[in-house]
Order: sequence, then structure tokens, then C-alpha cells
Amino acid sequence: MKKTSYLFILLIIFILVSSQAFAGDPSQYDMIGFRGGVWRVEKADEEITSSPYKASAKTHSPYLELYFSLGLKKGFCLEFLLGSCSRGETRFDVDDGYFWESVTIIPLSFGAKHFFLSRNLKKSWQPYTDLGISYVIGSTKLDYGSFGSYRAFFEGYGETSSNFGFFAGGGLDYQISELLWLNFDIKHQWIKFSKEVGGLKDYRGARFTLGISYAIKQK
Repeated sequence: MKKTSYLFILLIIFILVSSQAFAGDPSQYDMIGFRGGVWRVEKADEEITSSPYKASAKTHSPYLELYFSLGLKKGFCLEFLLGSCSRGETRFDVDDGYFWESVTIIPLSFGAKHFFLSRNLKKSWQPYTDLGISYVIGSTKLDYGSFGSYRAFFEGYGETSSNFGFFAGGGLDYQISELLWLNFDIKHQWIKFSKEVGGLKDYRGARFTLGISYAIKQK
């Protein structure tokens, strides 16, 4: 996590001191892009006391996102986000052994973005804030179990849960060519399922991503 944070800091420094070869207002474009990073689930390292088992899972998980931005001009955009967070293998310890589940979290989000310095077209970097709502699907798949001398591989057994949540955050778009933009994004996602998904109900946490977007249409 420290290496990722250092990378983001170096990127911001590079953007702020680099030459302004291109400068524009991102809200003047419709864009499609892809970014990746990490999702830090705040409750992932806490023991579960309400269940007959103890779950062990990573706090930081890889996160990928496809996004589309619809420019409205005057610094405003609408954004549509399709993400996927793979928490990998989660271990559950029970009285007579343990078992593993693979966990995937898929947020589908819609929100609004505001570039609050968009009138300053002399800058190729444009900071923004955004917020929106999410429909989040949590999926688990039972993979493997060890119960004393008995070993088992499970196929085809899984569960899903879903609920609505919301996000808020901000970031920076940096224009590197006439149609390409680098994007650094930080969001805090709030989501709580009605039942446990991979040993957790509360999946709130921060997402740190870095990506690139392509302008498909100018207003």
C-alpha cells in the first residue's frame, strides 16, 4: 500500500510541474476510460463475533473500473461506472477445520462530477469532485475445505447479495494529447449488505485508482 501511495504522490507532482502542452475543459467532452487500483475495506481486518466462525481476509484488494463520462459543459459531467473488486480467497475457521471462499464485489454507479477550475483553460490538469449512488452486488463461491483428515473441493456452490450505497470523492484529470487524458481518482464507497458476503456486511472504504480516458466526442 505504501508503494502505491508513493506512486500516486509522484504522479501528482509530475502533473503539477510538467509543461502545459495541452489544455482543455474535460466537461467539453464525452469520454470512455479504464482505471485500476486498490479498494481498502475498513472492516476487513476485524474478527466476526456474530457468526460461528472466524474469517480472515485482506484489507486491500485489487479494483478495476470501466467508466463513461458525459460532458455537460460549464465544468459539469455525468459519469457511469462499472467496477469489480476481487478479494481473492477468504478463509473461514470453524470448529472442525476451515474452508475458503472467493469473493467478488461489483459496484454499478451513477454520479455527477464537477471540475471546479474548468474556466482556467491554461491548465492541462483539472481537479474535480464527484458523488453518486451505487448498486453493489456481492458474490461468493465456495472453493475448498479441510476438516480434520477430510479434504473437499466444492464446485457450483455460491451466493449473491446486493444493496444500494453511495460514494463521494475527487481526483485529477491531466490532458496528455488532444484526445487522451490521464486520471487519478479517490473515492470513498459506502455499502452494507443485509447478509454477510465473504464474512462481512460492511464494505465501506476508500478506492485509489489510476487510469486513462479517451475523448470520443467534443461538445
